Amino acid sequence: MDIQSYEQARESFEKFLPNAKQRKQIAHVLADLIHHANKVGPKSWEVTVHEDKRYIKLNVGRVEVFALGENWLFCNLRHPGAAAHSGHVLNLGRKYKSIKREQFRFEGTGRGTVAHFLRSYERLRQGIFSWIDDCARDRSTSFFIPSFSPGFVEYVSKITSERLPYPSYYKSTQNSGSHSEKDASEKNAYLFVWNSNPMNWDTYHSSLKKVRRNHKCIIPWLCNTNKVEPGDRAFLIKVGKQPKGIIGSGTIVETIREHGKVTSVKLKLDSLLDYNHAVLRLDTLKSGALSQQWWTPQASGISIKPHLVNKLEKIWEEAVASSKEQSKLYPENEATDTSKGAGFGDSELNKKVEKAAIAFVSSRLRKEGWEVHSVEQKNYGYDLLCKKGGNSKHVEVKGIQGEDPSKFIITANEVRSAKNDKKWSIYVVTSALTNKKKAVHYSSQDFLDKFLLEPISFFAEAKAK
Repeated sequence: MDIQSYEQARESFEKFLPNAKQRKQIAHVLADLIHHANKVGPKSWEVTVHEDKRYIKLNVGRVEVFALGENWLFCNLRHPGAAAHSGHVLNLGRKYKSIKREQFRFEGTGRGTVAHFLRSYERLRQGIFSWIDDCARDRSTSFFIPSFSPGFVEYVSKITSERLPYPSYYKSTQNSGSHSEKDASEKNAYLFVWNSNPMNWDTYHSSLKKVRRNHKCIIPWLCNTNKVEPGDRAFLIKVGKQPKGIIGSGTIVETIREHGKVTSVKLKLDSLLDYNHAVLRLDTLKSGALSQQWWTPQASGISIKPHLVNKLEKIWEEAVASSKEQSKLYPENEATDTSKGAGFGDSELNKKVEKAAIAFVSSRLRKEGWEVHSVEQKNYGYDLLCKKGGNSKHVEVKGIQGEDPSKFIITANEVRSAKNDKKWSIYVVTSALTNKKKAVHYSSQDFLDKFLLEPISFFAEAKAK
């Protein structure tokens, strides 16, 4: 068969999978695997349709990852960690067998095989991704380049409404006039804006966790243009608070219309950065050729100039790779703000942390016999006025989600109180949103002796002429 042909790829796929619903579901699985294979090894993979041998196959390096034929299917996977040996994978059924240590294969024949695989895919997905990672690392260039089927990639792109990549070796060896090469290189890409308000993206931290774990992550987003289509590229840009810049990317998988106009889209994220530590910043975006683009729009759906998309993809890929190195310094629990000091998270989260910390300290002081009054709203430079007999003390409280009490934000007014008020002291509550709270107490003198105070903001006023 002509592996370049879209029509022959379609005919073969429909023959192998006559059930239209299963055909679309398997196409989405293949699109998912292709995106990951291209992400970790852009020149190490190929997918092909072989009509005579009656199979569709995805290979990475020298190794088969996924194959589908008439009434049969198999895929290889590596299940990370000891879970593989505890039956976590094997209990999915007899269709699984161990190849080597931590290596497994799903294989089966018969009418129920595809349905069983589709029911199990979310549990298998991470293991297949791990297998792809190993194959791409072991051999950076595909062994099966001559059999790559651009027609099949084009068909899967159409049936899933996703713009799929082509392996880099294919793009570099084709004439620029070919239809497939045009689809691969001329991308429509759009900016989707987040204004830094956590209430406008309350699933950010769970989305970040899913993307880091290579789990499927689809999020809704408002849109202000009718030009977007399923398969177009999307970049999420953070504006408002610093640091500003691109924090995520993905593919538009659905457009939602009202009265004929696109009002929102669904984005399938492939990369998402921790906006506290890793952002493709505005100063980078506003330099060189990329300065031709407007990077601070007020609404989502601004088109990225087509001739800049490939340049943006390249520096974004570098930013994502760099963020993976940074994530070693800032572990995953920190990305969900669990090790942030007081004041470093978003405003809504800080309020929850502060409220929990004050409640904890108030309860502790009452058990010690103190009468506790909240004066948080009175701007005294401390939160709690405590009295017992003829004694009183002025208590400031700081809450932290993590276990490190050494960093937090403190206001100028609170520092003045520490310096001038002998009754002032501070409690720093760690793990404030858990049942493992701990309070560390410092007197005013201990606080001033043990902490460096660094100004992070200033009040500016014009000088008198």
